[in-house]
Amino acid sequence: MISKAALATVFKLFVASLLVGLVMHWFGITPRSLIVDFGATVGRLFDALAGFLGWAAEYVLYGACVVVPIWLIVVLLDRAKGKRNS
Repeated sequence: MISKAALATVFKLFVASLLVGLVMHWFGITPRSLIVDFGATVGRLFDALAGFLGWAAEYVLYGACVVVPIWLIVVLLDRAKGKRNS
């Protein structure tokens, strides 16, 4: 009989393989392209990652223009409230 630890390992490998396969499909990477044209494949991945980070950075900055001032106000009010109670 297979142990629980072995089944857990098989399940984790299955989930990891599924996720990696989905990402590979999303980027248009096949196992053959990994072997035949590894350098270009890695280059395409870095280009896609750089594009994603550039896209995300813009939205992070937009959100930070609202979130950081609100956070700062909350922190300052909490500190002022704490000093009054002391």
